[in-house]
Amino acid sequence: MKQYLYRHFNADGELLYVGITNNLGKRIKDHSKLSAWFEDIGNITVEKFDTREEVLERERQAIISEKPKYNIQHQPKVIPVMAEAEPEPPIEVSRQQLLRNITFQPCYEVGEISRLLGLGHGNAAQHLIDGGELGCIKIKNPRSRLGRMKILVTGWQLVDYLEYKGKEYE
Repeated sequence: MKQYLYRHFNADGELLYVGITNNLGKRIKDHSKLSAWFEDIGNITVEKFDTREEVLERERQAIISEKPKYNIQHQPKVIPVMAEAEPEPPIEVSRQQLLRNITFQPCYEVGEISRLLGLGHGNAAQHLIDGGELGCIKIKNPRSRLGRMKILVTGWQLVDYLEYKGKEYE
């Protein structure tokens, strides 16, 4: 069965779309119903191929090298680069709000404490530990070959911190 590679151009000669089909009339009719750019077509070119494999490879090459405006397939992927976000300032919340949002556990990792206290993600609560405002325990990390310590905050230490923080609201 014959295969066709077709190109749609606008009146200015800009390549709008490259496609393949084995039924050219039906495919153009489909584009007329589904493609927002169909009204822009000023010229169509067609090439015949004997096999599906030939036409598929030629379509891929044409899209990569000719860069039609409306093809998505075979186009290089553009990955947006996001600007590095500035850390969000801590959210001031009342002790009652904090207590409503916390289900107390025996121990928490520093990242969990940061999230629970509304300090953002990561180890933002580490500055509370370093400043002596929030207590912690250090245990040997069994996975560490270098004997590194794992920092945890107990549920009681979290309660003590919240009581201490609560005095600021009184």
